[in-house]
Amino acid sequence: MSKIILPPSDLMPRIARHLDELAETLGDVENALGDILPRTLEDRAILRLQTLDQIRQSVEDLSVLMTLIGQASLSKKVCLNELSDKDTQLTLQSTKNLLKTAPNFTQTARDVGNLDLF
Repeated sequence: MSKIILPPSDLMPRIARHLDELAETLGDVENALGDILPRTLEDRAILRLQTLDQIRQSVEDLSVLMTLIGQASLSKKVCLNELSDKDTQLTLQSTKNLLKTAPNFTQTARDVGNLDLF
């Protein structure tokens, strides 16, 4: 089998499209749950369902981020400063933080963004 070699600028858009499709599927699941669940859910159940919404928003953000990286990766390295100037296209602060931290980044905070469930 021969090796398939692609520059990151070609691969990143493929990954971004896939992540976008996954986010759309998660949105469909959210809507389906909203259609079948009673409107009188307990607070604890609603908070647990918010996790699904947070995952969808995070996948959407990663899709945007992959697109931006693909556009910026014509060189072998990506300038975080240039990407962080475009962070208004991202929803979650946790995704924006990926662009503003040192190389030894560790993710600690998890935000839920705007609740779109139901």
